[in-house]
Amino acid sequence: MEEAVILSQKEFAFCGHFWERSFVPFRLGDVLGLHGEAPLVARYDGVVVFPTVEEHLAVGSPVAYLAKRI
Repeated sequence: MEEAVILSQKEFAFCGHFWERSFVPFRLGDVLGLHGEAPLVARYDGVVVFPTVEEHLAVGSPVAYLAKRI
């Protein structure tokens, strides 16, 4: 695990298929989602782990985790 994506006061929405299941790969530079209108851009190659479905989202809690494959 490299980092948690924490839900702020701004809405968060995953882009594309990153919310569908764990271990969806992403590449450096991919836009993983949007915090309001601010993009969450991947800073490395990795995978999305444990994405949270919308009905379980809570401000201050993880939306998902980002991990690097080893």
